[in-house]
Amino acid sequence: MEKQLVTINLKKANVLSAIMLVASIVVSFTLKMLVFKKYSYGLGEWDLLLVIVLCIIGFVIHECVHAIAFFLSGAPKSSIKFGAIPKKMILYCTTTKPLSPKCYKIALIAPLIVLGII
Repeated sequence: MEKQLVTINLKKANVLSAIMLVASIVVSFTLKMLVFKKYSYGLGEWDLLLVIVLCIIGFVIHECVHAIAFFLSGAPKSSIKFGAIPKKMILYCTTTKPLSPKCYKIALIAPLIVLGII
């Protein structure tokens, strides 16, 4: 298998993540207004706490879905690593075992399918 180095621009990734987070919050509050007929975007301290807690849980689940996809793609459990880069606000899951580009693509798209579509 030929090695291939793939990099991403972390600044662009963080900006895109922030945009998607804000968009999901706006959609959530809009749905809340439509369903519960509460026409206010007011955020109480409990609402804000709930959003923060759910985001943290979502981030952890997101990385676990990557890990499961790596495992199902043939990576040994011992080669799957989790980490964080606090300065750059990054959580990550990777594998020390080289996998095919197809396996990486599956692992990258898995959280979208599991958390976003399902």
